[in-house]
Amino acid sequence: MTAAATSGGFPHLTGVLAVCAHPDDESFGLGALLATLTSGGSAVDVLCFTHGEGSTLRGAGDDLDLVRAE
Repeated sequence: MTAAATSGGFPHLTGVLAVCAHPDDESFGLGALLATLTSGGSAVDVLCFTHGEGSTLRGAGDDLDLVRAE
C-alpha cells in the first residue's frame, strides 16, 4: 500500500489489499471503505482465506461455498 497525493483529507492509495477470512466479509465489513477507495482511483484486491463453506447461518446448507462462489 503506497500513499500518493492527498485529496479532500483522504489519502489516495495506489494499491490496497483487503485480507478477509470469509467471502462477504469485504462487503459487510469494508464495503463503504473499498468503494470510496476505488471511486478515488485506487486499485483494490481482495484475498479471502476460505471458500466460505462454514457458517453460523441456520439453514445455509452443505454447499454454502458453491453458493457464495456463484
